[in-house]
Amino acid sequence: NECYSFGISPTSLFIDYDLASAYTTAMAALRTPAYTNAYACSDPASFASDVMGFARVRFQFPKATRFPCLPVSAGERGLIFPLSGVSSCCAPEIELALNMGAVLTIERGVIVPWLDDIRPLAVFAKAVQAERKRQPIKKSLFELMWKEIGNSLYGKTAQGLRDKRMFNTRLGHGDDLPPSQVTQPYLAAHITSLVRAVLGEILARLPDDATVISATTDGFLVNCNRADVDTSGPLSTLYAALREVLGHASEILEIKHSARAIVAMKTRGQLTYETDGVEAPVIAKAGVKAPKDVDANTWMIELFKTRTPETKLSVRSLASLRWMYETNGDLVPVVIDRRVNLDFDFKRDLLLVGERDGHIWCASRPWQTIADFNAARDEFDEWRRTRCLKTLDDWNDWTGRRMTTPVVAIGMKRRGSPVDIAKRILLRGHAHGQWGTDGGDYKRIANELTDSGHTTTTTDLKNAKRAEPAPTHMIECDWQGVPELVCSFYEAVRGVEIAKIVKRADVWRVVAAIGRSHSNPGIREMVGAFHRQHVRNVVLAALHK
Repeated sequence: NECYSFGISPTSLFIDYDLASAYTTAMAALRTPAYTNAYACSDPASFASDVMGFARVRFQFPKATRFPCLPVSAGERGLIFPLSGVSSCCAPEIELALNMGAVLTIERGVIVPWLDDIRPLAVFAKAVQAERKRQPIKKSLFELMWKEIGNSLYGKTAQGLRDKRMFNTRLGHGDDLPPSQVTQPYLAAHITSLVRAVLGEILARLPDDATVISATTDGFLVNCNRADVDTSGPLSTLYAALREVLGHASEILEIKHSARAIVAMKTRGQLTYETDGVEAPVIAKAGVKAPKDVDANTWMIELFKTRTPETKLSVRSLASLRWMYETNGDLVPVVIDRRVNLDFDFKRDLLLVGERDGHIWCASRPWQTIADFNAARDEFDEWRRTRCLKTLDDWNDWTGRRMTTPVVAIGMKRRGSPVDIAKRILLRGHAHGQWGTDGGDYKRIANELTDSGHTTTTTDLKNAKRAEPAPTHMIECDWQGVPELVCSFYEAVRGVEIAKIVKRADVWRVVAAIGRSHSNPGIREMVGAFHRQHVRNVVLAALHK
């Protein structure tokens, strides 16, 4: 479950694809496990998609990977798919990660071989899918009932594996939900992994210019025609073969909905901003229930555009079993006022693309680590107490807060813009003779920074000398105006080592960008020096490897 975009999209043709009969098909992959023959394994290549294997994996995806496929738990915040970390996962996801170029280390792994080629759950799944197909009306009561029966077997294999409380009306207190007669974590995990890996493989093979809105359980929303969605990968091929085992065509995708423009809010929160009039509109309300006698899609869009941190809705639900038991009450509606949260859930790092009808539109990139996600999410949860992420002003305020968060840890006050804070860090570094500077010549440096548009006085440098030294790799160059400030600082302070000032991941990209747009010979010299060092580092890394 991930949302890859946020806000009101540009006009395009967005299609909602689902894996056909995902969980009943994945159940057909299971053969009879030989549990007594299970063995430890640390070879990633042994964890193929048709193998029942489980591992704790340390991983690193290439930096350019758009959709990493190995899940890392963030507790109550769900699963995050970062570029690096430690994942508890299964063989299908490990095979996919290797195919995507990830570097893997199996810290602890086990493989359960198959006893024979009999597929016990395929018989059940085939019968269920046949009954669904026999129903004359799609989404009728009986068609949905058979779908529920098929999916329930998968659910029963996982029942009782996670702490869940239920109210016992016979005893009058809460009990832990017990395992079912078919609870088996190996089976449940392998089924889930196969579905997730097939979906992940399709996402990884989408065109680079595709705009992906979201991926939810067994479906994804993207502006690609079917011909542009590649399902020829090994995991998709395995899935198609399982479809044939169940007596179906090998086509693995179904089109569920479509729209010309999308409102993307969060995981399980997407609306139709412009309909295409062909397929059913996209509408996933993120747990919000619209009032009766209104068009839910239109009402939700208005709610999304006008929401504030104080927006509340009256939520109607039926009385709980516990309440009825303890009060001898009836099954009556209960109304609760609940605060609305339709902001992005930050399972990925947002990137501003533009604005439409007064609301921002953002793409996203994966987090490097789970720690990066948790830090941003903690910060955002605090920020959204007083603001919503809607306008460009909101975006600038939020990104400014993100940039200033690390400076609080070094005793700096959170005041001014990201450029102001970056300048204070630079002045501290120079005043303390850091990063290859000599720590002097206050008047000249102040004058040159002022001439470049960054008003500075000698008093600013004297105050910087009194403060604590500046940490290395502190300045982020994603914020508007910061790269220009770094460029001006380099011109004013000869010999400063830029690589120690900005974040490591930004060094080459930022310096190259400054060099391409600058006519100053000193800047061109700096870029040349960085290029030589970059090439040297690449060669040394290759030799070391």
